[in-house]
Amino acid sequence: MKFVILDGFLSNFDNIMLSIGEHEQTWHHTTLPEQTVERIGLADGVIVNRVNISKAVIDACPNLRYIGVTGTGYNMIDLAAASGRNITVCNVPEYGTNAVAQHAIALLLEIMGRVGEFNNLVRSDRWIREDSPEVVSITTYELAGKTLGIFGAGNIGRKVAQIAAAFGMEIMAFDKFPSKDPAHSFIRYVDIDELLSRSDVLSLHAPLNDETRGFFAKDRIAKMKDGAILLNTARGAIVDEKAIADALDSGKLTSYGADVMSSEPPAAGNCIYNHPKAIITPHVAWMPRETRERLLRIVSENILAFIAGKPQNVVA
Repeated sequence: MKFVILDGFLSNFDNIMLSIGEHEQTWHHTTLPEQTVERIGLADGVIVNRVNISKAVIDACPNLRYIGVTGTGYNMIDLAAASGRNITVCNVPEYGTNAVAQHAIALLLEIMGRVGEFNNLVRSDRWIREDSPEVVSITTYELAGKTLGIFGAGNIGRKVAQIAAAFGMEIMAFDKFPSKDPAHSFIRYVDIDELLSRSDVLSLHAPLNDETRGFFAKDRIAKMKDGAILLNTARGAIVDEKAIADALDSGKLTSYGADVMSSEPPAAGNCIYNHPKAIITPHVAWMPRETRERLLRIVSENILAFIAGKPQNVVA
């Protein structure tokens, strides 16, 4: 069988290949929308990370029987169109739990401890005396005693909560399906209004769907605690970036730390991209070497399971 990987650069920039035996695999670092149909061609399967697989693409690729995602999210795939053609769609759940949680905490630590700013000060020869006013002008804060709110307490959200609890933070969460596992008893589940009003730090870990798209807009941000910090390592479109920028400007939010944006890379003039109170990383939380090795191993296993007639991690 033939499989085409349309945007393999991020998962394969250091040549970690799929392990699918003698089956053919063709890699493309990136693929433009107008190249998608041509590159899939008569392939049996396509593997994507962020390339959109629309109904038009599916209709134009007659041999397509399998769509694999090198990630957990699959909002870029028209699942109804795939189902209508009996195309199996598989993702990779949980592969990046540790990495994404680590990145969310790294954003929070940078906001609270401002290590990068101190490092830049030293490297630019501005630490020139013991009572340097530039040093003391950088304000830092402790995590201990603060309240962390988790919006979407799945595997990643709970891992962030576990790490934050080790720093002495109080943990609360909003989730449709609260965990009943005694190991998660340190998490107090609350309704959305209490989560917004009481969280010193609010970390987003929900999937992007019709219910969560634009969820954090002006009205919900207004319900947040004054001076709160918002973290987003989920999906950029869960928030209204203009509302975030306005809240940063007014002081309603102290900081915004994000690894995701509504369009990636961001369009010129994006209101958040260079905001002085925002820390933005280029959607890299999932990219540690160990994480990508695990990811591509599971992608390979998904393909081989599909070929064997026993598909796994099926989302459609």
